Parts: sequence; structure tokens; C-alpha cells
Amino acid sequence: MPPKRDSRTMDQICNPDAQSNNFELQPHQMFLRDWVTDKHNRFQSMLLYHQIGSGKTCTSITMVLQWLEANPHGRVRVLLPARLRTNFWDELLSPCSQFKYFSRKEYRAYLGAKPENRKLIRNQLIRRFEDDFEVMSFEGMRRDAAEYGDVRAWVKDFTKDTFLVVDEVHNLLTADMDEKKYDEFVQENEILPRMKGINGMIFRYITQFAHRSMKAVFLTATPIFDNIRQLVQLVRALDPSFNPPLDDSKAKFRLSHLIERLRGRVSYFPGTSPRAYPQVEHITHKVAASDEQVRALQRELEKYQDADDSSDSFLSRQRMIGVAVMPGSKPIPSKQDVYDVDDMDFDGIDLDLNEDDDGRIPIMRQLFLRNIPKYSPKINLLLQLIQKNPGKHVVYSTFIQQGITNIKYALEVQGWVDFKTVVGGRGRHKDYKVFAIWDGTATDNIKNAIKSLANDVKNIDGKYLRVILGSASIKEGVSFKHVQHMHLLDPVWNISSKEQIEGRAIRFCSHIEVPANHNVLKRKVVVHQYKLVSDALETADAKIYDTIMPKKAGLVKIGEAALRRVSIDYHLFRRLYEDQHYPVDLNQPDSAMSDLGIRNPANGYQIEDIQIIHKSKPDKDKNKNCKPKARRPDEYDQCRPGYESRVMPTHPPDKCCYKVRGYQPMPNPGLSSGNDSGIDSGIDSGIDSGFDSGIDSGIDSGFDSRPAAPPPIKNLKSCPVARRPNAAGKCNPGYESRLNKYDVPCCYVSKRR
Repeated sequence: MPPKRDSRTMDQICNPDAQSNNFELQPHQMFLRDWVTDKHNRFQSMLLYHQIGSGKTCTSITMVLQWLEANPHGRVRVLLPARLRTNFWDELLSPCSQFKYFSRKEYRAYLGAKPENRKLIRNQLIRRFEDDFEVMSFEGMRRDAAEYGDVRAWVKDFTKDTFLVVDEVHNLLTADMDEKKYDEFVQENEILPRMKGINGMIFRYITQFAHRSMKAVFLTATPIFDNIRQLVQLVRALDPSFNPPLDDSKAKFRLSHLIERLRGRVSYFPGTSPRAYPQVEHITHKVAASDEQVRALQRELEKYQDADDSSDSFLSRQRMIGVAVMPGSKPIPSKQDVYDVDDMDFDGIDLDLNEDDDGRIPIMRQLFLRNIPKYSPKINLLLQLIQKNPGKHVVYSTFIQQGITNIKYALEVQGWVDFKTVVGGRGRHKDYKVFAIWDGTATDNIKNAIKSLANDVKNIDGKYLRVILGSASIKEGVSFKHVQHMHLLDPVWNISSKEQIEGRAIRFCSHIEVPANHNVLKRKVVVHQYKLVSDALETADAKIYDTIMPKKAGLVKIGEAALRRVSIDYHLFRRLYEDQHYPVDLNQPDSAMSDLGIRNPANGYQIEDIQIIHKSKPDKDKNKNCKPKARRPDEYDQCRPGYESRVMPTHPPDKCCYKVRGYQPMPNPGLSSGNDSGIDSGIDSGIDSGFDSGIDSGIDSGFDSRPAAPPPIKNLKSCPVARRPNAAGKCNPGYESRLNKYDVPCCYVSKRR
């Protein structure tokens, strides 16, 4: 008889007593605990694909504790990003470790200790684990291997009689690993200075040459983080026997074949009943770009007119401008004029006057603060929303100076105080007007203090700490309770990153302490997404949110659905929890031993099969004698329109591109119609631009297939939106028509102006 669905309320699920003295493992944790030592399975390594906030770390701890009971001479080694070390120790020093290393009485004493004593008790408790546990950052792994010298010998020693736990494993799965560099690394068997992507290489080395006694679990909520090609590396990590050569320019794999190799090696858990989580509301604020931002973006387009307008670096510069532009078009006064630029009260604000010898930074900062709507409409709206909406707020921005630092100063101008100045005794606390910064420079002590105060029930409404400003370092390994509003100031590259950031506030039982009938606070998180828009040009925000993220998400979704459906516990727990976690078109198999075929329609479902193309990095030395670089053919050895190839008498012989005399470019097909849609990605969008992640959907999917032979032209692009002539083929006043590098007429700032 199938298990009943969990219909408990948040209060029933998240009873505070169940979180401390009466802590109980959840059903999926007990299942995996027993799976580890079950003699009837082939457990060697496993992916814990468990959703954000579902207790992945605690689950892995229950598994390794069970393994240690059966292997008392074994050792647990934990690899994770450095910022997560504190979080992992927090889990070990909680009821999750089932009081095997300390008593309940000691645990209560630890929780009730004063801050100055708590650190001492914490260190004493940690020492009890050190005989069995070693917690190491990815960087520590690299240093350890480098100091050992012989990497293969280090791997054997590191993995012998070891249970390896790798948290946030997606950070080590790169879709663009340089296969030639990895092969050289294996042959040299040593770590050389400045090896790019070395952490990912070492992880792959470990999985490939580990001692046969090693057991491993890899933790992530986003196994295919950015690109479905990462699935190839995931299969290699879980199944070392899968080691196909990837040195071809495009190695091809069927999704169905890859997924079959993972059967029995994946555990999927969507989280407990959604009633244990806060409600979520997403609001997209379309923020009109200011004139200053439009001018800055146009200058950026002009400066990098031949850049790929969808490349990470090009869009990153535009995203930064989208957050804020700093005053720079006017003459900057000297340092002695610092206090004459404005009549605003800057007393008590550290403007870093010594940051730059000529005073440019503080002057620009003050000019910025004088007119925030002019230089950052996003920050201006953010300040309004913080002022308007009670409760705690978490603000995310990728950019430190343009985002976090500007918000810090803007809040201080409005009378807010920095948490660090309060705890350091250099500032006075103000009720509901304290903010904290969580970035890469924050020490573990500061982070622990922020987390402790932010999550204290006494601070449920933000009286003592109301706003947390977080950079990329906040993405993983931290949980905030009672948060009412989360602000995404600038876009990230994919849905997985977005969900990880939101997951800092949308956690299991994170809002249980908010009374259900509170007159102000709610058991709900409102996610504010800021999207810069402009009629004059296409912004990076619009391109990422409207084009890049949906394309990536569609392909990643196919891969993740396949992973879920071959997991060992997918069908076991699907009826315990609400349907919203599971696709409704999936039938439960007749038994746990059912012969589920991924492509068998008789099973009641069918996983969409696609072809995955693993693109190796191009040979940088190929045609290197072609100078300038514009003369080098593309990856298909094709020259762009209007150019022909000639073999040069070099060793080895290089093929270079030279302009064809008398060549007349074809008219741009987009100019006559005046239709912008479909032009932006070029006429071959069905081949390359729509498949940034290297996917060819193949015969069985709904996508177009890549042609067997390479196209004669890699990418005949049109102009970026801001440079396109109008429907009549004319440029705006102050601009003139010139051919870009693809021989397409575009509008550029007139040199005669």
C-alpha cells in the first residue's frame, strides 16, 4: 500500500521541539542511512540530488555515521567550498549527529553559553570529531595534493578506507575542461603553479584513480548547474568506467545512454511538504534606464563594437552599468574641495578619502549620493521598497562597488548603521536601521555573528538587524530565517544560480517562528527581480532574462527530469509529498524492482531524448601565424563572407583569410523588414545561438538537428539593437553607416560630429 501524502501544517511539521531534543530523521534520511550498508546494493558512489533547503548536509552526515559504525577504522573526508566549512560544522554540532559525539546536556550548555564561552565549547566539541572527520576546502585539497608531490599516490592515500563527501559538487563539474591539459596533468602527475581549473581536474583525478575501498556521496541541488554538457562530467564522476575520449572538436552522446549509466547512483528528494516552506511571490520590476545609463551603455557598445554581444564578459560590463554608473563625465574637483560639492550631510560616513590619492573616488561617491535616481534607478527603487515594506530584507548583487558599496553609503546617508561598526563599538545601534554586509571579505566570526543575530527570534521583525547585503559569496551554505523580502538587483546567468540565491531565505521551517496571525509579518517571501529596460537599446538584463536564461533552462530541465526518473527513491517518496514537486504525467512502477526503461512508452512515460555535444576548447595554436587575429578562420575553418582562405608557407602551414577584391556584401535581411525579432542572434540561430550549451536535440526531440556537415558560415550576425538602422535604412542624427566585421551596415557615432 503506497504511503499517504504528508498533509501536516507548518506548525505540525516544524514543531520547535522536533528541531532540538526530540529531533527525528526524515523518512528519506533513514532510507539512505540504511542504503549505505545494505549488502544487496552496489553502493560505491552516489549523487544526492536534493532540493535547496531539504537538509542535504544532514542527510550525508546520517549516511557517514552509519558507515562509520560498520567501518570503525574508516575515515570521513569532506570537500566543500571554503565558505561552507562553518556550515558543515554547525550541522555536525547539532542533533543531526544523533548525539554520538556529545550528550544532550552538553548540547544545551553549548546553545545557552555566552558568546565568549560558546566559541571555546565549540572548539572542544569539534576536537571530538577530528579522529573520524576531516573537513577540507577545495583550495585545501589542491594545496594538500601539491605538497604531496605524487598526485596519484596522494589520491590512493587520500581515498583508502575513506567515505568522501563533496558538497556543492557542481562547482567541480566544468563543461569546458581542457581535455589536453587534463591529459598532460595525468601524465605529469604533479600540480604545477597557475594551472587553470585545477580543482575540477583534481576532483576528476580522484574519481578516476580512487582506491577501490572508497565510498562517496556528491551533494547538490543543481547537478546540471549551467549547461547540460556538465552531465558528461557528472557521469564520469559517478561511473569511472565511462571514460570516452573527448579530444575531438565535438564528441556526441545520447542523453538516454548517459542516464542509463546513472541508474542506481542517484537519489532525488524534492523537499518535504511545501507547507514547511514559506509561500513565495515573484515580482519583476521593470526599471527604466536613466539617461546617464543609456549614454554609458552606448559608449560601451561603441567601445566594444566587434565583441560578441552575448559573451559573458561583454554582458557583465553592461550588467554593472545597469546596477549603477558613477559620475565621470564632468571634471572632478581636487581633494580639498571634497566637502564643497554638495550641501548634503555626510557627517559620520566613511567615504574612504584615502582610497585614491587625487580624491576621485570620494568625490564621485558624493555626486552619486546626491542624485541616486540619475545614476542608479535600481538602487533608488530598492531604497523605496526597504522603506515601505516592514520586516527583514536580503539584497543580492554580483557587483561589490557598483552594487553593495553604493547601497551601503546610500543607507548610511538615510541614517542606517553598519553592523560591523556596532559590534566593533564604533557606532550606536538604531532600531530597525542596522544593515550587514556578507561578502568575500567578511571573516567567519563576522558571518557567524550576522547569522546568529539575523536568525534570533528576538530579531524576527528586524529590530536589531534588518537588511543583509550579499554578494556572490552568499549563494551557498547559509540560511536566513523570517525574511520577508529578497531583492535580486542584477541578473545571474541561469535559473540554478537564481534558485540558489532565493534558497537563502526560502528554507525548510525558516518561517515557523513567524506567528500565523501576525498583523505585519507573513510566512511568505516576496522576491523582487530588477530588470533594467530602455527604448533606446536592448539591455543586458533583458537579454539574460528574456533569451539566455530561458534557452538554458529548457535544456537543463530535460536533463534534470531524466536524472530524477532514474533515482533510487523517486517513486518511493513521491506520494508522501505534495504533487507540485513531481511531474504529474509520471506513473508509479509496479515495484521497486520494475524494469523501467527510459525510452519504453509501455512504462507510462517517455523521457525526451536529445543529443549532447561535448565541445572541446579550440586549439589556440592553430593558425597562430595569421596576423592580425581577424585573419584566422573560425572553428569550422571557414572565412567570413567577403574573405577567402590562403595557405601560408609556415610550419605547420596555416590557413589565413584575405579579403576578396571587388566583393559586394549581401544586404542585411533584417533591414528591409524592420523586424528586430529573429535577427539578434544571426541567420543561423537555429544552429548555434539558440544552443549555447552545445546541444543538438537529435532525431527524437522537438528541436532542429545540427547539420551533419558544418555550415559554410559560422555566424553572419546583424547589428546589436542600438546600432541598427531604421526601417528606411537610415541612422539617427549624429551616427553614420559603416560596415561591421561581418560586412553588415551598422550605425556608429559619426567621426564628423
